[in-house]
Amino acid sequence: MRLATPITLLLLSGCGAHFEFNSNLDSQAAQNYFKAGSVTLYQGEAPPPGRGLGWLEATSCQQRSTDPIATEADARTQLRYNTAELGGNALWINRCVSLPGSSQCLTAITCYGQALVHHED
Repeated sequence: MRLATPITLLLLSGCGAHFEFNSNLDSQAAQNYFKAGSVTLYQGEAPPPGRGLGWLEATSCQQRSTDPIATEADARTQLRYNTAELGGNALWINRCVSLPGSSQCLTAITCYGQALVHHED
């Protein structure tokens, strides 16, 4: 009986050394999901100092009555993602506009901003 416990522990510890983790999660999808979080959002009269990468626009659209309503936050998140895709780390939001309903979108909000590479001193 005294030998059974150490032998069992020895056998179990041998199994733990070859542990392999497999997941159905796509690592690229995870990187894309968090990409918008790497962009700092700025608002105000003028953009912060930095190198401009271009002007962007993004629209949040509610296509069906069962979809969530369009929000400014969704449009800003799309802008942040697009900024990261361009290699930027900052986004200056110029303005957001609520659009009238149409055959494509029951509710819609479009935001405009400038993608930037901002260097903090």
